Amino acid sequence: MLAEKSESHSVKFQFQMIPQVDDCFEKDNITPPFTEEEQAYMGFMRGINAIHKENNSCSDYWIWPNLAPDSLIKKCPPALILTTEFDMFRRGSENAAKLFLRNHKLIEFGILKGTYHAHFYDFNCGRTAAWFEAIKVAIDVHLR
Repeated sequence: MLAEKSESHSVKFQFQMIPQVDDCFEKDNITPPFTEEEQAYMGFMRGINAIHKENNSCSDYWIWPNLAPDSLIKKCPPALILTTEFDMFRRGSENAAKLFLRNHKLIEFGILKGTYHAHFYDFNCGRTAAWFEAIKVAIDVHLR
């Protein structure tokens, strides 16, 4: 909305953490092929996407922001994107990073290795501390 209203200057940056921003689950054959994690969530994601689209007259990029035109992305706040290695939304995060990079709006893109979606709810997970440290560093660096 900020980009559409040319008001992106009102925020310093956007922080996308494991964002669901891509329509890849709507496609049958993609390159590279779906990962094991993506395949496991395929039916669930298609069901959620169908609910989002039902009786919805908004532009597809309101559901999947990666479909926004370059002209709109150029007006967006800069993006910092963080995802995990074994995540069903990693592909979308990578595509978002490419989209923001192409439009000179990518601050940073990171993939936390060795972990999975929502691992940070498990404080016994060895990578949880690294996730929160990455967030802290990103905020410290980019909000100064």
